[in-house]
Amino acid sequence: MAKLQTQKLVKDVMVGAGTSLGAAFGGPLGSVLGSWTVHILGPAVAALLEESTEEFAKKAAEKIGEVGAGFLSEQLKEQLLQLEELYRDTLRRSLHALKNNPEFRDYQEWFVNWEHCFSHHRQLDLSEVVNKANKKQGSMTRLLRTLEVLDAQGRRPAAEMTIHLPTREMPKDLASAIKKNLPLAIETTFEKLIVTTEYQVALRQATRSF
Repeated sequence: MAKLQTQKLVKDVMVGAGTSLGAAFGGPLGSVLGSWTVHILGPAVAALLEESTEEFAKKAAEKIGEVGAGFLSEQLKEQLLQLEELYRDTLRRSLHALKNNPEFRDYQEWFVNWEHCFSHHRQLDLSEVVNKANKKQGSMTRLLRTLEVLDAQGRRPAAEMTIHLPTREMPKDLASAIKKNLPLAIETTFEKLIVTTEYQVALRQATRSF
């Protein structure tokens, strides 16, 4: 019983750390994807600082708690914009990799809308997903909600930024296939991208603030 409680505590801490680190380095989208990238991002950043993953995660969480992720984003504008692009690029490539999977054959419209969103809308409005009311939602619930929001943004004409189309509920079969396939795609893609020169330089510069 004690072992199970410890395992749950460790899992909760890692989820929390993933959300915090993701928010610090990748903004709202980083927060959403944090649960699937923390085991990659944590060691990468900790190695640059010559600290353990646990020490860095604790320090980052404390600093974010003190000054807020919004303040950090202002303080590290250039580097964090690049790292926000890392998370954006990760989700975009992950979805593209799944597009031709037979499980998604009947839902190509959703993939077209997601791609249109990434291609035509520089700013992703995820305020609805990462607000305080949704803070306690599970990682997968937030990810699915993010995809519903991006679908709505993708259906919006690129020239009509003031138009806000209502979100639609994701079909159950699509949601099930996303749950099954997208997390691994996110992990794999993020792991490949984070070692590229562009993102390594941005990551190295960003870590100097901690």
